[in-house]
Amino acid sequence: MASSSNTENSISDQQMPTNLILQIVIIDKDGPLIKKPRQSHHKTKPKEKSLLEPLVTCSEYPNDEQIEQVRELLGNEWDKDRIYQYISHHRRNKNNKH
Repeated sequence: MASSSNTENSISDQQMPTNLILQIVIIDKDGPLIKKPRQSHHKTKPKEKSLLEPLVTCSEYPNDEQIEQVRELLGNEWDKDRIYQYISHHRRNKNNKH
């Protein structure tokens, strides 16, 4: 009988949903379990906003050359994908997405 319950346990283990969200837990041997904090949102600095604003407010979606010029001014923290994401999130007319 013990073998059949072991079989049942292994079958139920295999039927667990695959869409579970896993949390990363940091184990400190001298203290309690600590959940790893999520990455914080970047607070856009006023200087960064002033450089990005023309890309957000222009009537046509900015081209790669315009994006690259602003990226060079923003520095290493910004890449093209991040700039595209910023523009997409801040444009009022959502129909102008690239």
